[in-house]
Amino acid sequence: MKKSKLLTVAILGLGLSASAAIAAGMSAKEFKDTHVGKCVTYKGPSNGTQCYNANGTSTYNDASYGKDTGSWEFRNGQFCVTWSKEGSMACTTYNSDGNGQYSGGGYTWTVN
Repeated sequence: MKKSKLLTVAILGLGLSASAAIAAGMSAKEFKDTHVGKCVTYKGPSNGTQCYNANGTSTYNDASYGKDTGSWEFRNGQFCVTWSKEGSMACTTYNSDGNGQYSGGGYTWTVN
């Protein structure tokens, strides 16, 4: 699996249980309020940590793919990231379950 698909998203993890309600995709404001300036621990096809900086940069340390840096932005209601090793932008919708769990791109995560 390509890293861009793996980490668009960032991050990020685990499949939520069938009983967990997932709201509509996170807005750019919600993402900035909950993620920017922080790191997340994600699980899914691979596991790791990803950090989101206020200047639009991001870093990750993934168990399968190692470390990389890139840039993030919101476009048309989706979280988009371009990793230096990948070069191409990949976008996905991020969701919040309202209880501190987030999901997107086959991953789930919590903010550290």
